[in-house]
Amino acid sequence: MDKNMNQVFRSCSNLLQRLMKHKHGWVFNKPVNAKALGLRDYHDIIKHPMDLGTIKNRLSQNWYKSPREFAKDVRLVFQNAVIYNPKGQGVQIMAEWLLEIFEERWAVIEAEYNH
Repeated sequence: MDKNMNQVFRSCSNLLQRLMKHKHGWVFNKPVNAKALGLRDYHDIIKHPMDLGTIKNRLSQNWYKSPREFAKDVRLVFQNAVIYNPKGQGVQIMAEWLLEIFEERWAVIEAEYNH
């Protein structure tokens, strides 16, 4: 991996940490435990569960081949929350806020990556 790509993935990691440490980040830091939460239909509705902790592990193991794969997984976390939770409900609102933060910061990283 070249030096520029290392820097881009470091920027991805920093952005992920920011999302995980955000006051609403805790909701998305671990996989949804559908059974414990009594969400019987969760896996019927959400076919590809994702969480920020899994993304962190993938980053640390150099699992992502490109920064865009990282971005796709981050978006999946928040899109799943928006799809599953009723509009206007707490988790759905938190997901939209964090997705907005992600997209703003991601635009900077993507520009760096495409440079």
